[in-house]
Amino acid sequence: MRMETMMQQDIDVALGALAAEPVHPGLAAGEEALLARIAASRGDASGTNMTRSVAIAAAMALCLGLAGGILPQSPAQAQADLWPFGHAMPLAPSDLLGGGE
Repeated sequence: MRMETMMQQDIDVALGALAAEPVHPGLAAGEEALLARIAASRGDASGTNMTRSVAIAAAMALCLGLAGGILPQSPAQAQADLWPFGHAMPLAPSDLLGGGE
């Protein structure tokens, strides 16, 4: 336990000394340069590609929705009530596997 406490104190002393030093002048300039490079690399092309991709996806979704709504479908029919217990047990494994015929 004593070794851990001593090591922690050494780290605290080292971090305190590092915090007391003045900030390196190149850090602020480096940050500005980095942000400028990121902005330049993104440019207008990536925004256009993203917009184009979203537009294509929206058009495809619209076409699928229209096709699904326009194409004729068979009318919906209600199924007989399914009762897991009772005289007619349509959910029995033997009926589901075709053996209950």
